[in-house]
Amino acid sequence: MNKIFFILLSFVYSTTINIPENYPTIQEGIYAATYGDTVFVSTGRYSLETGENFPIIMISNINLIGEDEETTILDAQQTGSVITMDNCENNTISDLTITGGAGTNGGGMILLGSDPILKRITITNNTSSSDGAGIYLDGSSPLLNHITITHNVTNNIGGGMYLKASNPTLTHVTIAYNVSDEGQGISLYNSAPLLTNSIIYWNTHCHFGYCHDSIYLVGNENEPIITYNNIEGGWFGV
Repeated sequence: MNKIFFILLSFVYSTTINIPENYPTIQEGIYAATYGDTVFVSTGRYSLETGENFPIIMISNINLIGEDEETTILDAQQTGSVITMDNCENNTISDLTITGGAGTNGGGMILLGSDPILKRITITNNTSSSDGAGIYLDGSSPLLNHITITHNVTNNIGGGMYLKASNPTLTHVTIAYNVSDEGQGISLYNSAPLLTNSIIYWNTHCHFGYCHDSIYLVGNENEPIITYNNIEGGWFGV
């Protein structure tokens, strides 16, 4: 009975924090939020000029929702990754454009031991000096629905996504025009993603004679499940 009461009480008292009306920056709104709250970000470009510092650090049990995917833009201006999640749970992030990120791993997003729901997000024009220019996953199994990952660049592995011991579910995801040495679309290291109704194409860079690696497998424990997708050139494994 006490557990049921706590859940109901949390639901009743969850609130919406509006950015920039209630707090000038997204990070301040996240830190002010409590269990079950939603940080709602109005249309606009959020960058150093608006007082935002990057990366934006998510915490558990908080939702981050933009007003519109095309017009609610988080722009790190090459000062760091755009969003990081470290051992986060019970999060939904949606209706945003994530751009201008620059990190060692995960210029756009870094997920470490985190399993958020990601919906209606464009991740574009991010860079990394190592792996996963668009998204870097380590020990994470998020749900991705209607996500666009394009024009992200790394000189290493995983132009669009890098998966390490991660099992995400991708539905209606487009990964295109990303650049890396290997795994221009997605690079898997001992991971088992589920891809459905998704498109991976025209992810470029030639390395030792191989071009357009839509999916690149590293390690001997990769078990991707791929159904009803359009994947240019299949995949290459080592």
